[in-house]
Amino acid sequence: MMAGEIREPGRTMRSAGWIASGFATAFYVSATVAFLVVLSPENISELNGFAEMGDSAGLLLGATWLSPLIALLVVASGVGFVGGLGTATSRLPFAAGVDCLLPAAFGRIHPRWGTPYISILALGLVATFLLVVYQLGDTMRVAYDEMVSLMVITGFLPYLYIFGSAWKAGKRLSAASGGAITALAMLCSVVPPTEITNVWMFEGKLAGGTVAAVLSAWLVYRRRKQS
Repeated sequence: MMAGEIREPGRTMRSAGWIASGFATAFYVSATVAFLVVLSPENISELNGFAEMGDSAGLLLGATWLSPLIALLVVASGVGFVGGLGTATSRLPFAAGVDCLLPAAFGRIHPRWGTPYISILALGLVATFLLVVYQLGDTMRVAYDEMVSLMVITGFLPYLYIFGSAWKAGKRLSAASGGAITALAMLCSVVPPTEITNVWMFEGKLAGGTVAAVLSAWLVYRRRKQS
């Protein structure tokens, strides 16, 4: 959808994929090793892992300033993550608006700032709605697990189509391996964590979110087909 905005997309996207994958792998492997050196696995939580590791590392090294520094870096990382992810994600409705898959308003550019402001505002409204809905009747920890699982499921669903197309194009090895990993990731996402007390609510929210995502996409392309 965004290849028209990238110079030499075939070459650039391939290189970017390898570079990003390498950096992400190195970061997560080294961070996991560092966590396990400082703390035992049962003492690391998904929500406060960095803070817990910072406190423990500060005590071990006698550096009381380490924990506040890590907290500051986590905040800075969160701001950058939201800004980067929000900017990238908001480009997708914008590109869909330009291609007439969504109403033309999504393709509008702010006259002063040059940003796809309608697309950004729509993304913010949807994200806020999901955050509110997924915390209804659950703790913040459970809502976090539900949001992560839904993000994995809806994010990986398109890959089934991509790898299916690769299989049809004769790329059988890459299609089979990629499809298997995608299916495994989605399967793991629907398995409720140990802290979930209401399994039916957990699975119901995942099912409802997945159906809403698929149905909204179907309506978008149905509208495009009829226009």
